Amino acid sequence: MKKDVRWKKFWDNRKSKLASDYSNIHDIYIQKRGEMLSMFFEYSMFPANTPKKFLDLGAGTGAAGFAVLSRFPDAKALFVDGSEVMLAEAVKTADKNKLKISCLLRDFSSKDWLKGGGIKPGYPLIISNLMIHHLTDRRKAVFFREIRNLLAPGGLFIYGDYLRMADNKTEDYQCELRALDILKLKKEHGWKVPSLKDEIKSIKNTEIKSGDMAPTPGFVLASLRKAGFKKTAMLWFYLKFGVFIAVK
Repeated sequence: MKKDVRWKKFWDNRKSKLASDYSNIHDIYIQKRGEMLSMFFEYSMFPANTPKKFLDLGAGTGAAGFAVLSRFPDAKALFVDGSEVMLAEAVKTADKNKLKISCLLRDFSSKDWLKGGGIKPGYPLIISNLMIHHLTDRRKAVFFREIRNLLAPGGLFIYGDYLRMADNKTEDYQCELRALDILKLKKEHGWKVPSLKDEIKSIKNTEIKSGDMAPTPGFVLASLRKAGFKKTAMLWFYLKFGVFIAVK
């Protein structure tokens, strides 16, 4: 099967400013982004007598990983992503804030992504934010099992992502509400404000260009349970964005 590489053309483009402007852009396009990231800050933990280390899979520019490090600055963080451009931005942020991170470049759509070395099982905490929706549903299900196998017993997986609704009517309504929210934020930031119809069209076009294959909340929870996690829950949801937690 030919791999879908639209996400890579979109997020690993050295000529684009998407990586360097990621935070500013996504304060507009990820509604309540601060609340979403706060889930990683509030729910991350390291059980007693376990090393303070964690994996950030699909780290991008590092927003979720840095949320964890803001609570546990002495934790050992390994940021893994498929985009060199995004990881370079994460390194800049880490250097600026005098934080120590390690980085690995890996393609999560490949079943061989763990064979390159550098990642060993036994992590008490693994996080992932806004990446897994780029994988096919079959690959997502396998990826959740791979994550579970990388966790230590009792380990924690915190996962945020872009979602789709289970039926088209609800999906269309959520998309409309999201577009209205984006238009409000654009106006507040002094951006050019298009029509509601054009904003909805832009959202759908971006989904296609970036290779989005957003899962439903039900698919996520069912796949996590099928992957072998003992406890699963949805922590937070707002306009097509959600955060989940699972315990090995």
